[in-house]
Amino acid sequence: MKKEVNKKFSVWAIIGIIAGILSFMYWFSIIGVVLNIGALIQISKSKQRGKSLAVIGLILSAIFLLLRASGMFSFSL
Repeated sequence: MKKEVNKKFSVWAIIGIIAGILSFMYWFSIIGVVLNIGALIQISKSKQRGKSLAVIGLILSAIFLLLRASGMFSFSL
């Protein structure tokens, strides 16, 4: 008996990695952290794909948020 696997990517993970890529702008880093944590929770509950997207987006968002908070990165649009 085959298990039915949900093959769809999490929309939150896709939006979260986009926010992670755009996180050099301050608000996108905060939004990216929230979206990617939400995506990881959603993926664990619904068995959707996109866990790696959410993890990469979370790492990018967190790095830019920490750089921005430490004053090492000051680019803003």
